[in-house]
Amino acid sequence: MRSSSAASPRRVLFFGCYDSGPGYPRVRSLRSGFESAGVEVFELREDLLPTKEARRRDLRRPLSWPKHALRLRNGSKRLESRLRSMLAEREFDAMVVPYPGWFSIKTARRVFDGPILLDLFLSIADTACRDRTIFRSDGLAFRALRSVDRSACELADRVLLDTPVHANRIAELLDLPSRRFDFVQIGDPEAPEVAPPLPSCDDELKVVYVGTGVPLHGVEHVLDACALSKGISLTFIGGTKEQRARAQSLDVTERVEDWIDRDRLRDVFDASHVVFGIFGSSEKAASVIPYKVVHGLAHGRVVITAETDAVQTMLAPGVDCLTAPVADPEAIARALTCLRDGPRLGELVAARARERFDNFFAPAAIGSRLIANLASIDPLVWSGATTSRHSGPISIETRTCATSNV
Repeated sequence: MRSSSAASPRRVLFFGCYDSGPGYPRVRSLRSGFESAGVEVFELREDLLPTKEARRRDLRRPLSWPKHALRLRNGSKRLESRLRSMLAEREFDAMVVPYPGWFSIKTARRVFDGPILLDLFLSIADTACRDRTIFRSDGLAFRALRSVDRSACELADRVLLDTPVHANRIAELLDLPSRRFDFVQIGDPEAPEVAPPLPSCDDELKVVYVGTGVPLHGVEHVLDACALSKGISLTFIGGTKEQRARAQSLDVTERVEDWIDRDRLRDVFDASHVVFGIFGSSEKAASVIPYKVVHGLAHGRVVITAETDAVQTMLAPGVDCLTAPVADPEAIARALTCLRDGPRLGELVAARARERFDNFFAPAAIGSRLIANLASIDPLVWSGATTSRHSGPISIETRTCATSNV
């Protein structure tokens, strides 16, 4: 770690075998956040992990885990050598180990003596055993995966998740001090500079679901709500094969696709009035703000999502989004009816949605959260940063919002 200097910009190194490129906006959001605060960002990464699809498949196959562990072990040695060479040439004020960072944090801690942020983003034990129920939540696999989570978190100076609710819950799950955890909100690095105007709502309310169809999305509740609704037009992107078949069978469905690229997805958002969030009933679903919600806010669309602790903490239901009780398709359908019959409501919520994005999910706000976390670890180097009014911690107990369970 280099000594503090007011004359030189601060430097951060993103290090590891983290996900990057199209389809992985988290790293780009974090990088943009730092750069908005005048921080120089460098990256050192290697592709040591299987693809996201292969990881999902092999997570269900514990016998394949040793094969991946061997590849990681060999690649990590090479990555460590590259890191040592880089640190010999250049000094850094902090290091970020982005998601998935379980396999790189040990190397980072062994080699670097400055502040390290681990962007855990999710707990593998929580996701595999409690949210997706691939394994029993009290079995051997859960204990093994929890150990992976815990060991990684113990090595970081600060562990980051996407909401304060999520951070508190994972700290409790791993039985680690809550002060070690904090949040940095997700963003949308490809957000339009300004929200496109809402399309006319003369004929039908255009609604869109986009996602992978994982349990926390509660896709069945979205489809049930659409089946109950009239005067809407559904675009369904992604999901499972079974979910797409169900969507295709609905009278209100205009379009179903297994996936589309980001440029075409932007066109879908631009042509819509409503973006569906998540409606699953798991603890994880109650803890997170998914990308689809932030994409909807960035485009100035009406987001309808479940009324959860995370939403209450990060958004203002009834003001910049609409909410319905968890797993309640009738309530979702009522929200759609309100928007179809009262387009002025949609216009007001959509305008505030973009305001929420600009004030809380844009790069400057993300940068403020990152700087605040580093300043609490190393104030000598990082406390001089200018932070926005969103830089302080958000607490469920102190944050109050208007609510709208329609």
